[in-house]
Amino acid sequence: MDGERLFLLDFDLYCEGDPALDIGNMLGHITEQGLRTLGDAGALADRGQAMEERFVALSGAAPAAVRAYATLTLVRHVYLSTLFPERRPFIQSLIELCEERLGVTRHRQFDESTALDFRKVSPATGRPLSLLIYSHDGAGLGHLRRNTLIATRFLEEMSGSNVLMLVGCPLGAFFELPPGVDFVKVPSIRKVDTGVWDSWTPGLSLEKTKAIRAATIRNAAEHFRPDLFLVDHSPTGVWGELVPTLQMLKGLKDPPKVILGLRDILDAPEVTRELWRRDGAYDVISRYYDSVFVFGSPEVFDTTAQYGLDGAFVGEVTYCGYLCSEEAHTANAHMRAAPRIANNKLVVVAAGGGYDAYPMMSACLKAFQLFGKDLPFEAVVITGPLMEHEQRESLRRQAQGLPVRVLRYVNDLGYMNVADLVVTMAGYNTLLEAIRLRKRILAIPREGPSAEQRIRCEVFSRLGLVQAIRPEQLSPSRLVQAILENLDAGPITPVPLRMDALTTVVRQMRRLLQSDTAQPTSGAHVP
Repeated sequence: MDGERLFLLDFDLYCEGDPALDIGNMLGHITEQGLRTLGDAGALADRGQAMEERFVALSGAAPAAVRAYATLTLVRHVYLSTLFPERRPFIQSLIELCEERLGVTRHRQFDESTALDFRKVSPATGRPLSLLIYSHDGAGLGHLRRNTLIATRFLEEMSGSNVLMLVGCPLGAFFELPPGVDFVKVPSIRKVDTGVWDSWTPGLSLEKTKAIRAATIRNAAEHFRPDLFLVDHSPTGVWGELVPTLQMLKGLKDPPKVILGLRDILDAPEVTRELWRRDGAYDVISRYYDSVFVFGSPEVFDTTAQYGLDGAFVGEVTYCGYLCSEEAHTANAHMRAAPRIANNKLVVVAAGGGYDAYPMMSACLKAFQLFGKDLPFEAVVITGPLMEHEQRESLRRQAQGLPVRVLRYVNDLGYMNVADLVVTMAGYNTLLEAIRLRKRILAIPREGPSAEQRIRCEVFSRLGLVQAIRPEQLSPSRLVQAILENLDAGPITPVPLRMDALTTVVRQMRRLLQSDTAQPTSGAHVP
């Protein structure tokens, strides 16, 4: 022990090879301990995740390697459990857990239990699986980013499968797609008000936009014939465009499992409830959806209760945890060399796609200008690829003469990883990535038309994870004060948030593809 720090020396299984073996072995023991002492293999998952994240941050090891060794430990313990009478009652559960992690097919003559049947989930024993994703994006990249991460993880764990994404982002799929993932672009739209949309393309009428989108979505689904259909954010689709496709899929001899994916906060609860009632969304969810995945945690924001799903949907609701990338958190000094950051404090200003980020970023640069050339920190402003060219050039002019770089886009979290402070709006992706990387965060939510960012700021402020400045309180002097206070403050106190949604999503997809005899559990919270 060294103050508040605990050092663990495991000489019994000391490893001179891949260090991920040691920590993977430890995580396997933690999982089994939860199973044997608490009756739930996931009961200690938060402890294991914290240990894994810290190990990856210090060692640079790949998270996938750690998890692989953890699974191998569990497989080894299946045999070891046969040697100890007190462990034998848990052998079947261990086998099922290992099968789930490995996607192993059971042989019928040995399948006498009611355990999960993963025959459909093992592409090696049959046709490849297909996942169709409706990626709801107007003028933003948030939904597309999350769905790309899901598609990538799906293929990593379902080798030989394929994913087709239906995207409305003006930039197409934008993010790099791995082999096995393709996309169909539908006409882009922009949000005007709650439930009100307009065509992105000048000269393309609203009627044509609606017709092309609905026909494209149905044709793609009809010919792709997915095993799974993940619908992002909008149960009925914009203008109800998904309903004909959902009806068509429901009528197939072997219909796909249909999943509604929701981020933690959609809008003010009363606004979303009224919109869903008006659009018939509750009825559509009840008729056509097999499961709801919430990318959040009920302890932080009870999505199902707030938006009326707890009484309207009898299927399975899974809180998957927060959905982030798995790029390692690294606080080492050498990391600052890669993005060419000196030893000064670093402030990163970022807001995802950047479509509506100009007011916030301009306010930041006006705050920086108050210091003149004596700015006591370096700053990187990442405008996002969807910011208008004229606005980006305006920011570059405002940054002239200051130790500030204005970039259009970066393809990793390098700058955020070494930042001392992140200034952002309160969009899901950027905010959660900064929280995952344990950064001090100054959040400035957008004014509207949705209350989503304002609510997220309030929720995470109460947890002590962000400092929020409301748009009406924003001024250069107020920003300067908040920035300096955060740079002078010590490290944040981590709050344990589940950020394992990628793992949970694929695991739950596997469960959905089991025998239809399984009984769903409403409001299930998968640990």
